[in-house]
Amino acid sequence: MKRQNNAAWLFLLPAGMILGFVGVLPLVAVFNYSFFDIFTLDSAFWIGPEWYQQIVTSPRFWASLGRSLLFSGLVLAVQIPLGL
Repeated sequence: MKRQNNAAWLFLLPAGMILGFVGVLPLVAVFNYSFFDIFTLDSAFWIGPEWYQQIVTSPRFWASLGRSLLFSGLVLAVQIPLGL
């Protein structure tokens, strides 16, 4: 039984590696890019967490987040019963 379990993990390994390269690696790259102000391919300026601080202190962000959560909740409240 243990040998079959090891074989199953070996079959899943390529899929996990592909998922890591196709899914996780771009997310890490985008998170890294969010700390830079990139105008062209030649120039990138370090901004750091300044943009995140501006977003968190902006009342427009919190209003739009509230509207997005309300919309998502209403859509789920309609679609889940329809799917059952």
